[in-house]
Amino acid sequence: MRRRTGILATVESALRPARRLISEKAAQAHAGVVLISAECEGVFGLLQLGDPGDAARYDAMLCVKITEMAAERDVVVLAQTSMARVIPALEGEPGMRVPVLSSTRLALRGVAEFMGIRVCS
Repeated sequence: MRRRTGILATVESALRPARRLISEKAAQAHAGVVLISAECEGVFGLLQLGDPGDAARYDAMLCVKITEMAAERDVVVLAQTSMARVIPALEGEPGMRVPVLSSTRLALRGVAEFMGIRVCS
């Protein structure tokens, strides 16, 4: 079974290494995976502005994009650690039926477990 894995980032440059790493690990484990990546455009600079209103807009825009992606994926991987701040806001949301993983190392471990792959520490 091929797992539909969504990868989300706020900048395109974060998507490439995440896609490459997940693809490599899946190939090593002979696990079928379909990677679908997307950039959440327009949010990257919001946290850098330092305004609480901009941070709230960042969170809201990410939550919408993650929820949309989760509707058509088996798992969602956040390619940037800074995006993990919105995960608590997603818990309990009706549209969130799949795991949302953050931090490259933890996300890869979660993807491996999700696909039934044994990972060494």
